[in-house]
Amino acid sequence: MAKMVALLLAGKLSARNLKAHVGLDFLRFFFLQGGAFLTRKILTTLGPKFHPPKIPRLFWSNLLKKATARTWGKISSCKNLDATANAKDHMEIIHSPSEIAQKASCVTIGNFDGLHLGHQSLIRRVKEISAKEHYQSIVITFWPHPRQVVTPDKPHFAITTRERRLELLAAYNLDTILELPFTKELANHTPEEFVLEYLKPLETKYLITGYDFSLGRGRSAHTKELVTLGQKWGFVVEQMPPLMHDGTIVSSTHLRSLISQGALDQAEQLLGRPYQLLGIVRPGAARGRTLGFPTANILPPNTLLPATGVYAAYATIGQTTSRALVNIGHNPTFGDNPLSIESYLLDLSGDFYDCRLTLSFVARLRPEQKFNSPEDLVNQIKLDLANANKIFAEKKN
Repeated sequence: MAKMVALLLAGKLSARNLKAHVGLDFLRFFFLQGGAFLTRKILTTLGPKFHPPKIPRLFWSNLLKKATARTWGKISSCKNLDATANAKDHMEIIHSPSEIAQKASCVTIGNFDGLHLGHQSLIRRVKEISAKEHYQSIVITFWPHPRQVVTPDKPHFAITTRERRLELLAAYNLDTILELPFTKELANHTPEEFVLEYLKPLETKYLITGYDFSLGRGRSAHTKELVTLGQKWGFVVEQMPPLMHDGTIVSSTHLRSLISQGALDQAEQLLGRPYQLLGIVRPGAARGRTLGFPTANILPPNTLLPATGVYAAYATIGQTTSRALVNIGHNPTFGDNPLSIESYLLDLSGDFYDCRLTLSFVARLRPEQKFNSPEDLVNQIKLDLANANKIFAEKKN
């Protein structure tokens, strides 16, 4: 028996020979009672044409579909899980100027929370100057967000997680990210102290700033003061003009307002990409499954979240993307529940626990509602799906 299993797993035993070796009665018992892994392997080896007697064809077809989807679907979806998550590994992320090679640099400084179009214009300018002058391109950023240190009594949630922000920065192929731990001590640096401790060791020759950038204790140095410091310590300061969209300055403040309102289609225009939430799929309450709409659930990240409600989105697991109906809320139909993020995947099925799920939002369909019964909720979900599919079709065209 052990030899037969070894030959089967190696792909050297055909369905015909397998039936000859062990008989159909044993196969029926093995498939229905045997271990899950061997069952799935045997099913995929035998293929959909093998139907043991006394088991209806439809049952066998469904069993095969579920087994292969749960096994190979999960492997193919998650095997490339780290390809995006580790994008930051392709560039140098350091935490002290002493770790950087001594070479003339073009630098920009900021929180880059959300990395919107305004931030992107700064980075492109850094790369442009660096390429022209043969400088190394450097972004100086901070973690945690300075507001969490300077005004800890006022709750502040970043637009993106630290990891996601670094991934987005890594995509620009900068030479270095200098991520400074933001502390009260750093917050108390005068502008000149910051220049001497961080910009001089980087051999900064060119500093690119945003339209509203300020530096030092109490945000005391603006462009005029920075130009004076640059003249003293040997670097040029270039201030970028504000980037406008529909008559409004592109800023993290405006972006934060749109996200809080659930206006994620408008947020996409400021980001230059869909607004996203990322997380690892975890078990939920399984209510969706009982209602006929199984969901992949992620824990709410410690970042700014959109308004509660139902959204059309694209869900990506590994290298596979599916249309999705996403609910962000407390499931009030079923009582008082903690906030959850649940995604019904229209084009994927299977067990995606421990996979990284990326939700790219398209539009908000409706606010969260409490229904009189689960049946009423199911009817509304069907309407939500119809509306979402219209949006997906328009997006595709």
